[in-house]
Amino acid sequence: MARDQLGFALPAAGAYLLGAGLLWWFDRRWLWVAGALLQVLVIAMYFAVAPQRDPTFEVWGLIIRVLQFGLLATLTYLVLRPITRPDVTSHRRALGSR
Repeated sequence: MARDQLGFALPAAGAYLLGAGLLWWFDRRWLWVAGALLQVLVIAMYFAVAPQRDPTFEVWGLIIRVLQFGLLATLTYLVLRPITRPDVTSHRRALGSR
């Protein structure tokens, strides 16, 4: 049983680390959309598979889902916020050029 959990947990952890790295390095809206969609899929799969397990829900599994909802909320905020561009003219004025 522990070996099965480790076999599932290590690739999942690797995927989250890869996703975190991509989100850290790239400021792209499509990446936020992809991350949010994947979170929805992972959360839905957890609740779809849970009735087949014993126990159905575990405390650590629910804690992880709460964290995932936080990540989903953050990604949703990033996707829905307006895109703002830096004001080039104010930057040039601050540097003293015209």
